[in-house]
Amino acid sequence: RSAPANARTATMNAGTALRFMDRPKADLQELREILRDVQADAHRAHRVIRNIRETVRKGAAVRQRVAINEVVSGVMHMVQPEAAVHSCELEASLGNDLPFIAADPVQIQQVLINLLANAFDAVEKMPSDRRKVEITTEKADGTVRVTVRDHGTGIVEEARERLFDQFFS
Repeated sequence: RSAPANARTATMNAGTALRFMDRPKADLQELREILRDVQADAHRAHRVIRNIRETVRKGAAVRQRVAINEVVSGVMHMVQPEAAVHSCELEASLGNDLPFIAADPVQIQQVLINLLANAFDAVEKMPSDRRKVEITTEKADGTVRVTVRDHGTGIVEEARERLFDQFFS
């Protein structure tokens, strides 16, 4: 994706807040919650940018012990407004007792956000009963697996050869 998902979510939430303010009797508590989401998105975008700068400068990612279900839950909260914009149902099936993984949580978060944004785009033109995206975490052969599945039309044949090329969309 060319634009970071955090910035897109922050922009959507800011637009929603502005529309709320135009209402004659705006619900200030709901407006406050939306603005907290904007602030959280801005902080996440800042961390992503800082992380990219660190990685470029040092040449390595910042690895730490990560609870993948916590990352997935946080990302789901972040992208829920985008799921709603696409009238898409977002479901999770999170495995129990998953081991910690050694990873850069910001990079994992960004990958998941991008996969989910792509999945929302993939189901956008589907009938409403097929606009569903699922995230699953599970233990598999001594590893932790995260799966993002949409119910879109699939990948066109021409794109399959370039699917893993950097910056190919």
